[in-house]
Amino acid sequence: MMVAIAVINPKTLGPIVIGCIFIWLITRFCQEGVKQTKIYELTSRSPVYSLFSTTLAGLISIRSYGQTDQFQKSFSKLMNKNLKAGVSFVSNNQFLGISIDLTYTLISIATIIFLFYFRGTTDDQSLIGFSLCYILILNGMLQYNFRTMVQYKILMSSTARILNYCNSKSELPAEMRHDHELQSQKWPQAGAIEFNNVKMRYREGADYVLKGVTFKARPGEKIGCVGRTGAGKSSIIQALFRMVEIEKENSDSCIKIDGVDTQQVGLHLLRDNISIIPQIPVVFSGTIRRNLDPLEHYTDAELWEVLNEVKLKEYVENIEGQLRADMSNSASMFSVGQKQLICLARAILKKSKIVVLDEATANVDTQTDNFIQQKIMERFANCTVFTIAHRLSTIANYDKILVLDHGQVVEFDSPYKLLVNSESDKFITNKLGHFASMVLNTGQRASYNIYKKAKAKYEQQRQQLQLMNGAGTGVGATA
Repeated sequence: MMVAIAVINPKTLGPIVIGCIFIWLITRFCQEGVKQTKIYELTSRSPVYSLFSTTLAGLISIRSYGQTDQFQKSFSKLMNKNLKAGVSFVSNNQFLGISIDLTYTLISIATIIFLFYFRGTTDDQSLIGFSLCYILILNGMLQYNFRTMVQYKILMSSTARILNYCNSKSELPAEMRHDHELQSQKWPQAGAIEFNNVKMRYREGADYVLKGVTFKARPGEKIGCVGRTGAGKSSIIQALFRMVEIEKENSDSCIKIDGVDTQQVGLHLLRDNISIIPQIPVVFSGTIRRNLDPLEHYTDAELWEVLNEVKLKEYVENIEGQLRADMSNSASMFSVGQKQLICLARAILKKSKIVVLDEATANVDTQTDNFIQQKIMERFANCTVFTIAHRLSTIANYDKILVLDHGQVVEFDSPYKLLVNSESDKFITNKLGHFASMVLNTGQRASYNIYKKAKAKYEQQRQQLQLMNGAGTGVGATA
């Protein structure tokens, strides 16, 4: 078409070229605004769907606590935000379309004027009409192509977001060559944990959240982890499960379980041998049986036994379908405390040598908290337990307390030693200590109860040590 128009009257190409330049400038000016408003519309749409699904799952709780108005306000706020983004996108898109249409209309008029004004030697009316048809068709095609190009960039915003997820750094291999050997040795057999100069950050260029953390947990020890918000408590769990890889600046930086560097172990084997009871109880869609035994390793008799142990057997027996009952709408079947007991039962069934509690009793009442702590002490007596504490009283009788501050270990010892300056002290005397100051802030009565628990545990440990030393001396004398 361009060649035919140029042959008939080359001067008519002038307005077309100038118009293309103007359209290109308009497109450059408008397309970024259209693209950004589309991204904003997509971003603001996700919270609407999320709140909607959350509301449907928790309708009973919302109505029971009279929070209907609050959820309606939240939903309206999110909808208004999304609608504003949608209106902005449509307005910008329409402005771009109108600008392109208007510019090409002016181009068409200017081209027709040029065609009739600068006829040159062309007297054949049929050629002029032929050229005129081609000019109108060409303008329409250029207009369509420019708009399609802009729409293509807009519609590719969703694809760009998906590509960002696809191109994100993936985890290390799920299986490694030493895994079969470790499995044959039933690793881990003891459950000893060693953090040696561990440094970790969540992304390149960000500040370290763990700054050279070093501590050791002997097999079967109960370790309580405390610290202010942002101290790095949850980051230790992330590093232990290798959800985020630690920095290997030095050759000695590592996390070891029973002397094996966890970075030399496949992710499946590592995570399969560590049980966790999270702060927010995780309930899968499906039956009660699937929630207790997702991989179907245990019999129904074993499941009923563990339900009886966590005092849920009678409750489950009264549910229609019992173990086969669907837990998809778990909010109407189980309370938060009961869901946490389901997670406890899942951990008991797994029989791991290492158990992690991430503020597992933060959302339950004191009675359920005491029951869970009692069960942990009974069933995981020979296991290494690492607990991020929500209530200081729950870890007062632990073997060691790990106190973190800004990603560093500031205290690590038995609770009693962290509370007193001398072993003969009859009340909390180490008032400058980090752990002691936290205990004192709980109030006089609560701090005294914590002190009594810590002292009783310390005396129990000392008696056990004396008995072991006495037994060793007796054996040596006999020999």
